[in-house]
Amino acid sequence: MINKSISLLILCIGLALVSCKTTDRLTDNVENAEEQPKNIGKVLVDLQPDYSSEELAEEFKEYELTPISITSKTLNAWAFSYNADKIEELKLLSLLAKNEYVKRSRRFNVDASKSKMRPTIAREDLPVR
Repeated sequence: MINKSISLLILCIGLALVSCKTTDRLTDNVENAEEQPKNIGKVLVDLQPDYSSEELAEEFKEYELTPISITSKTLNAWAFSYNADKIEELKLLSLLAKNEYVKRSRRFNVDASKSKMRPTIAREDLPVR
């Protein structure tokens, strides 16, 4: 009888410890979720051959521009994410197009036939001043 009571007590203590660890992990996930941007946008950018995605991300760090993946090694084309709460998509595309190391910037995964906006902004599309 005493062995069963001790075993039951040890089991209860073990379950309580596991429960505390699980609660801590859930709390950490909630806190980390609050730190992440609520509105993440995506753009595609073709870079000059001698320029890296990390260099571009550093230039646009105020918008949290982050390389997601390379879409074409030949074109040095990258998919980037950014914090859409900090900048509108077309404004970012315009800023990217003005960068001397960006050959082309465009919207991510947009069907051009359904969009009223031009999906691509290239340097030659910008107004001459």
